[in-house]
Amino acid sequence: MVNKRYNGDQKDLPNDLLTRMIRASNDGNRNLSSTEMMGLTTTNVLAGPGTTAVILRALFYHMCRNPHAYQRLQEEVDGAFNSGALSLPIRYDQASKLEYLNAAITEALRVHPATGFILEREVPSGGAEIAGTFVPAGTVVGINAWVMHANKQVFGEDAERFRPERWLGDDEKIREMKRCHLTVGLTRSLSFIP
Repeated sequence: MVNKRYNGDQKDLPNDLLTRMIRASNDGNRNLSSTEMMGLTTTNVLAGPGTTAVILRALFYHMCRNPHAYQRLQEEVDGAFNSGALSLPIRYDQASKLEYLNAAITEALRVHPATGFILEREVPSGGAEIAGTFVPAGTVVGINAWVMHANKQVFGEDAERFRPERWLGDDEKIREMKRCHLTVGLTRSLSFIP
C-alpha cells in the first residue's frame, strides 16, 4: 500500500500520516525513497500504541497500588467536572490543566519508562565534562531512562516509590528533575549538561 501510494497519482489522496509525509518530502529539498517512507510510517504506527499502552498500564497500576494518589486524582477530576472545566469527551487542553493528573502521568513515566533503550545525545560544541571525563563535541553518549530515573540525588531518597507529589510546585528541585526526566528522549542535544 505504501509503494502504491508513493509511486501512484498524488491527487485526491486521503489526508492521513502517509500522505502528509509524502507531500512534505516532495515539497522539501530531499525526496525520501519508498523504503524510507515505509520505515517512517511503520515506526509511527507500531511505536505509538505500544508505548502508550505501557504508559497507561503503569499509571493505572500505580494508581491502584496507591489509594492516596488515586483519591487525590479522583477529587481533582470530580472538582474539574463540577466546575465545568472538563467536558465529555475531555479535550487535551482541559486535561493539561489538571495539575495532579499531569504529576501522576509524569511520575508513572518516571517509575516505568516506556523504553529500556539508551537515549542518545550528541555532545554540544565545546565538548563537555561528564562524570569527570572530558568528552569532545559531536560524540554520541547516552543513558538508560530506567537508570537515570532511579537516581536518588535527582529524584530523592524515595526514588523507587511512586509519588506524584514530587512534581508539584515550581522550585529548583522540580526543574532539575524535569531536566533529567528521559522518558521520551526530547532532543539529541545534551541540554542537561551544564
